[in-house]
Amino acid sequence: MIPNCLHLSGRASFLITVTLVPILLLTGLQMPPLDAAPEPKSPAEMETLALQARQNLKTLYVKLHFSRHDPDRNFRQSGTRAIWVSGDKLRNDVVYDLGPFPPGKRMVGCHHCEKKNHSLYWREADTPIRATLDEVTVPPGQKYPSDPRNIIDPRLLGYVNAPSTALYPHQFSLDLHLGKHPRLRRESVQMEATQWNGMRCYLLRSILAEGAEQKVWIAPDHGYNIVRITWTDQSQIEETESELQAVGPNNLWFPKQVKHQVRSAKDGTLTCQETVQILEVRLNEEVPPSTFTLAGCLPDGTPVRIYSGGQSIYGTLKNGQVEKEPDIHPAASRRQELLAATPPPPQPLQEPRRWDPWLVFAAVSLTLGALLVLWLWRRSTLPGRS
Repeated sequence: MIPNCLHLSGRASFLITVTLVPILLLTGLQMPPLDAAPEPKSPAEMETLALQARQNLKTLYVKLHFSRHDPDRNFRQSGTRAIWVSGDKLRNDVVYDLGPFPPGKRMVGCHHCEKKNHSLYWREADTPIRATLDEVTVPPGQKYPSDPRNIIDPRLLGYVNAPSTALYPHQFSLDLHLGKHPRLRRESVQMEATQWNGMRCYLLRSILAEGAEQKVWIAPDHGYNIVRITWTDQSQIEETESELQAVGPNNLWFPKQVKHQVRSAKDGTLTCQETVQILEVRLNEEVPPSTFTLAGCLPDGTPVRIYSGGQSIYGTLKNGQVEKEPDIHPAASRRQELLAATPPPPQPLQEPRRWDPWLVFAAVSLTLGALLVLWLWRRSTLPGRS
């Protein structure tokens, strides 16, 4: 019995193999590689996937080095920037080694620090400078105030065609070059499969209402990240290129290096160039809440001014807490707080000024009298008059 069973099993296996192998080979030729991303059906679908690649990054820690040179105005700046992101909370620590600020001194900016809609700014100096934590006004539909405080959003790296030092979150958004952004007035958009820098890409070519041409390269096998953007109009050619890297256990794609440059469309003269090198990066890993507090941002002993709820508090950061300073001029401070909290009274409408007829008559009479006196004096001084 056992040999017969084995014989039947072997024959069945042979028949199954002979029947299925051709089918598998034929279907296998039509199947894409296992690691290939699915094909997009339209430019809109491609743009949605590209946006989701960065929108899915909820927490980040990025340390980068930037070096910028604008030859047309002989401007240079470089330094190191550490950035923490957790939801809407955003903090930047910048140390310049060349540029408009003293080298080697740390600058700290933090949006939604301690409380929502409160922004922190502090600059290290030989003479202690008071840190300011201000309650700020956030425009409707925005997440951040209009005051940049030297704070950039790392999620915009490679997605906005601008130098990193200008990637302020109140000014730019991830969809600036994608979709239906109000500033992207596209008359047409075309999509084609292509290659760039050894990567399989889709090129989105757009003609804008003002006559400029925009091109966006998206790499589907690299998390649908944007790897190149060019913008060409009659005056200049602006481009941003990204080299990507896989980060963390989930192999999330993020730039390893970003290059930005602007050239004259007439003769190719370089007017701006910047290179950003990513030194450290952690994506979607926990960021301690203390990172976005006064104690987490400032060294102990830093003088602080807090403006919140229409009131100002002056103090010094000690052991993680703000020790309030005595108010030297309590009456004046109270008056300033009341003025800040109380809206000015409405101004009454001013009626149009009416001229008094008697004043008009007196002015005309004085003018005529003066003219008469002048005429008589001239007449008396003529030759032959005595």
